[in-house]
Amino acid sequence: MRRIADWATVLLLLVLVIATSYQFWEHTPSPPAVFTRVEAMNSPVPQGHWLDVRIYREKTRDCPVESIRWAMDQNGRVTDVPDAAWSGGPVGTDYLDFSYDVRHLDAGSYELGVILIYRCPDRVYRIDQPPVRFIVQ
Repeated sequence: MRRIADWATVLLLLVLVIATSYQFWEHTPSPPAVFTRVEAMNSPVPQGHWLDVRIYREKTRDCPVESIRWAMDQNGRVTDVPDAAWSGGPVGTDYLDFSYDVRHLDAGSYELGVILIYRCPDRVYRIDQPPVRFIVQ
């Protein structure tokens, strides 16, 4: 009888561990978007104009998003690109066309960096958008 009770206790503990693990795994939130690549659509950009890009991503849900942006030149000098709060485009589209204000940049080669901060009800997500290289002339 004691042996059956020991096995029942082990079995019960095993079921509890599996149920808890499954519940945690099942409810782990995924990020609202996964970015795959970014393409410059109008590089070289005439000096004083905006950079147009196509951002490929898989967006699964809407959350308010803010972005932090910068451009790094070929010498490693970093220049801020105006930040913004924006909608991020509709769920279910493969890509988003967006324009960045690079009118203040001098002629040269650059890499645009963007950090996106999604403020979802379940948590805040920080996502690095893939960098894109472009030229201002």
